[in-house]
Amino acid sequence: MGTTQYDRTRDRLVMFNKAATAEFWDSLWQSDNLRKQIELESANSFYVAQTQRVLPANPDTRVLDAGCGRGAVVLSHARAGYDAYGIDFAAQTIDAARQLYPELKLSVADVRQLPFEDNFFSAYWSLGVIEHFYDGYQEVIVEARRVIKPGGFLLITFPHLSGLRKLKISLRAYEQFDSPASAPINFYQFALNYRKVLHELQQLGFELRYRRSLDGLKGLNDEVAALRPLIKTILHSRSRLIQMSGAALSEAFAPVAGHIVLLVLQLDKSAASADV
Repeated sequence: MGTTQYDRTRDRLVMFNKAATAEFWDSLWQSDNLRKQIELESANSFYVAQTQRVLPANPDTRVLDAGCGRGAVVLSHARAGYDAYGIDFAAQTIDAARQLYPELKLSVADVRQLPFEDNFFSAYWSLGVIEHFYDGYQEVIVEARRVIKPGGFLLITFPHLSGLRKLKISLRAYEQFDSPASAPINFYQFALNYRKVLHELQQLGFELRYRRSLDGLKGLNDEVAALRPLIKTILHSRSRLIQMSGAALSEAFAPVAGHIVLLVLQLDKSAASADV
């Protein structure tokens, strides 16, 4: 594990490990059996279920996964009946996925400069993306707003300041961050105050529909060193009973210790891209 510091000025945690470059993600997403890995990840019905809560599946309903990695979420949405697209800046990963699934609409692109027309998508997924931009995520969310139709949805996840993390902040359990102007070489990501992110999205015309904390075991593992051996055992167990118990524990602890938060927002139906 890397180290974590608290940025008091901006009320966020700064996490250090390896820089989240395209080369880093290409290396991380390599697999000896890439098709098996993509199929396994696409079997997770969580993301499609969240989309279906706000938009019924329809071949005319365009859904983007911006920062799609191997493309598993794109694949699951396509199979569920959506017109699914995915972009990522990890070119090797995208090329490998396209060779396996040439029917998928995957392309290499920057989330800050998307190759799509205004108001193109009914739903836009951002899974663990905005926290990796040291200079801020404003360009990312402005570009997201541009390509989302008025009345469309933004579904966004990022590491956040859970109750457990806020408690550790109050106890001064983190080293203080000195805010250098340029990104430290080992900067990986932020854990953000979701209220601040929400405020910026509301300023762009989005309205919150619901919020949910996720991944309680990951949050506990990151923040409570004494629990790591037990959590590691749970996460790596092949026992179906232990896996189910782990999932239940993760759900139970998510409200106080969840590593990430999911925000589902709807763009005002009267919004126009020219207003940005």
